[in-house]
Amino acid sequence: MDTTIELRTDAVAGSDQTSVRAVLRVLREDPELRLRTADLESTSGDPEDMGIGEEILRLVFDPELTGALAGALATWLATRSRQVKLHIKKGDHELTVEANRAEDADELLRDIREFMAREIDQ
Repeated sequence: MDTTIELRTDAVAGSDQTSVRAVLRVLREDPELRLRTADLESTSGDPEDMGIGEEILRLVFDPELTGALAGALATWLATRSRQVKLHIKKGDHELTVEANRAEDADELLRDIREFMAREIDQ
């Protein structure tokens, strides 16, 4: 059975370095990852938030790739030039992770891997 997760960042849509589009580029370049589906969805923003929407990346993948995906996400997050939060949603559960420096990569990898490996209703 495939695993589905949704990713979003706290970046303003269109911010190239920290957007989910940047995450998608990195994941597509990784030779270990063979994503079944990678859909990018843009939402319209709330008028109270000045109409700024968010982008959500929905990934469908073989659960055997969880470790490779977690590694790619942790590395991407830890190597951003500015702080960014990555929100990972699986079923009704969400994990928010952020890194301030590359040294955070091991801890991020552990947190992401544990979250994605949990048996959660999808």
